[in-house]
Amino acid sequence: MMKKILYLFTLLVTLTITAQAQTADEKAVADAGNQLNQGLINRDIKLLDDLVATELSYGHSSGNVENKVAFLEAVSKGPVRYIAINLSNQTIQVNGDNAITRHTQDLDLVNNGTPTKLKIGNLLVWHKYNGKWKLVVKQGFKL
Repeated sequence: MMKKILYLFTLLVTLTITAQAQTADEKAVADAGNQLNQGLINRDIKLLDDLVATELSYGHSSGNVENKVAFLEAVSKGPVRYIAINLSNQTIQVNGDNAITRHTQDLDLVNNGTPTKLKIGNLLVWHKYNGKWKLVVKQGFKL
């Protein structure tokens, strides 16, 4: 009887750990998202160019929508400078070569010289191109 209880306990612990573990693709998408945020903070256009797909649609919580060229231009020369980007409540759902990420962002930024704090929600759609995850859609929304 004791062996059965120990076996069931071990099975439950294993299933719990397995259910909570990220898959390799989920981890890769999370890593790509972290790189995206670091690219925004550092204004690393080369990194951002590599992380976003040619057909990027980047929707801001203000309603402004940018394609890849406009997005990279805004990051490199625009009036907004990201200081810190902190994520919470992130979920990642992978389905084949597509992934959807949702999270809340706490942003510290400078907009036209004025320090600003924002809290917004985001929906991101990623696609795996030749084994590399690239951002296809990002839509911010007000909370």
